[in-house]
Amino acid sequence: MTDVDATAPRSRGTALPRRLDIQGLRALAVALVVADHLTGRPVGGFLGVDMFFVVSGFLITSLLLNEAEHGGRIRLGAFYLRRARRILPAALLVLAATLLASRLVLLPGRFDDIAVDAAWALGFALNWHEAATGTDYFASGLPPSPLQHYWSLGVEEQFYLVWPLLLIAGLALARAIRTSRVTGTGRPSARRTTALLAGTVLLGSLAWSWAEAAASPATAYFSTLSRAWELAAGALLACLAPRLRGLPRAGREALAALGLMGVVAAAVSVDAAAGLPAPGALVAVAATVAVLVSGIGGDDLRTASVLRLRPVTYLGEISFALYLWHFAVIVLAQALAPDWGPGTRAAALGTALALAVLTHHLVEEPLRRPVNAPRRRRAWGPRPALAMIGVTATALLVAVLVPAPGPVAGPPVAIPAPTAGAEAGREPPTAAESLRAELSAALAATEFPALTPPLDDVVEQGINPELEPEAGCLNPADLTDASRCRHGSGRRQALVVGDSVAIAWLPALREALGPDWTVRGYALSNCPFAEVAVAVVEDPAGSQRCNEARDVLREQVRAARPDLLVASDSELNIRRMADAPADLVGAWRAAVVRTVDAVAAPSTEVVLLAPPPAGHTPDGCITRFAEPADCAGSLSPAWAEKASAERAAASQTGATYVDTSGWFCVDGRCPLFAGGTLVRWDIVHLTRQYAAKLAPVLAEALAPVLDTAPDTGGPPPAG
Repeated sequence: MTDVDATAPRSRGTALPRRLDIQGLRALAVALVVADHLTGRPVGGFLGVDMFFVVSGFLITSLLLNEAEHGGRIRLGAFYLRRARRILPAALLVLAATLLASRLVLLPGRFDDIAVDAAWALGFALNWHEAATGTDYFASGLPPSPLQHYWSLGVEEQFYLVWPLLLIAGLALARAIRTSRVTGTGRPSARRTTALLAGTVLLGSLAWSWAEAAASPATAYFSTLSRAWELAAGALLACLAPRLRGLPRAGREALAALGLMGVVAAAVSVDAAAGLPAPGALVAVAATVAVLVSGIGGDDLRTASVLRLRPVTYLGEISFALYLWHFAVIVLAQALAPDWGPGTRAAALGTALALAVLTHHLVEEPLRRPVNAPRRRRAWGPRPALAMIGVTATALLVAVLVPAPGPVAGPPVAIPAPTAGAEAGREPPTAAESLRAELSAALAATEFPALTPPLDDVVEQGINPELEPEAGCLNPADLTDASRCRHGSGRRQALVVGDSVAIAWLPALREALGPDWTVRGYALSNCPFAEVAVAVVEDPAGSQRCNEARDVLREQVRAARPDLLVASDSELNIRRMADAPADLVGAWRAAVVRTVDAVAAPSTEVVLLAPPPAGHTPDGCITRFAEPADCAGSLSPAWAEKASAERAAASQTGATYVDTSGWFCVDGRCPLFAGGTLVRWDIVHLTRQYAAKLAPVLAEALAPVLDTAPDTGGPPPAG
């Protein structure tokens, strides 16, 4: 999303009339985006970016057409210079300030990732970097980069790198064709030629977007090819604008009303499951076009009067600066205050607004006006802007060259002896009791000890290798083969099923069971063990795959006939049932009962293993200023609901329910580490180090089950 001055360029005959309703549209768009990032509401607040694309395509193409019609040509150099003057000062300032703040606040490992994002953002190519690295705008369990929103600037600038060239080539071709057909050198219709180009781009990109959103949603969201149709929609409207000036006022009033209602309806109803950008953004794009059409004959419509209110139009004026600042402020504020309460959100919003106002008046306005503008129009003058550029350069140098202080690693956490110790003839503490002592010590700690995996490489060193695609444990390419993910060669067979949370348990289960067991994993992302239809807003493709694969999953588990079946999945799944039953606990219990009865052979021992409680990520929580208590979490209502349902289902089916809450929490508080080992590498998945740490505890919990689990005596599965 970029800032476009509707009155530029200011060469004679090319200025566009100032439209307050467009500023109002910008205000509405940025308000939706900020509200979405700040509160998660409205559900379709991200569509504000799609609105910006349409408005941008309309204004930029209008300027290019005016220049072609009045000057006879499009001056590429002047166009790109204007773009740079409007975009670069504020964009570079926010980028540099974000880098500096990240250097001072965040861990070195996370800062390194942000620095890479900054390099891509400087080249206006961050959208392709996000697509290439598999970033999912909606579904990542890791904290986002404070520069992630720069992807939209990349889309626009890539479009405008090519769009003027297409117009120039199209006009030249049209002129050549006309000259060859008639005597003389008549001037072709710039609008007709541009309309043909815009229509072609719109249809081609829309088709591409629709297909890519179905095949690769994460790529489609960031791809310029999938986004170009939104800019082209605005461009096509710019071509048709003269023909629409004669619309009757009543029709324009109706268009304005329908457009505003369409924007609101889309914002409160469209989510990631709709397919983005197409078809999910179609309503928002069409509604934005309708509002733009309504103002072509004059922006004095009664139905759109709210867009012309001075506070609204001022928000539109600072919308570019606010867009740049808001996400960086929100992400850094979340790092400093992980609980993210109302007070912190209000402070983040106020900070972003204040920075946007200062940036607009001290940087954008002085640098966008020509140096020969009257003094009264340059009230701020160039000096503050030049000073801000100096600040930007200094911040960049400091962020890149000055070593970042990491979090101070305190001494090892003092772990009190468990109350059930080996004193006075008492039995040695159990593994669970020893772990509880470590958890209690972590909750009492006032500083972070040296942690494993190391804080500068938590994800790479903490992730369980079985979660990687090549392991074949999660999302296997061939669902009819449940034998690819296999560990050990023991005669007794264990099968772990569920979602990615289940696969994260594999290191613990392998060690807990020992060499007499062959352990296999067979799971789909966001797909619970319980046979329920799921609707995961953040992963619509995964939801569809899960729902369609139920028969295959059931048959594979049934055919495996393991001695031990261990099922585990995220606590979030109980809130993802597609039909959203009023009685979540009852519906989940019934689904688990049906599933156990359907897949478990009489000789199979079934264990329902409770998931780790969701909580803060190390990267998102531990900063130079954080204390261990800041990163402690608690058991969520969803975790408790799922536990209640599965405990009841286990009782009804004869399965064993293993309550893991004591492996992560003490008296309802759940620290981020225990004994120097980090619990999670994202919000739900165990680090492989903590999974290994849990092996003795898991072995104790499974001992009663293993004593009764029969030995089938069959050979290990092939494959």
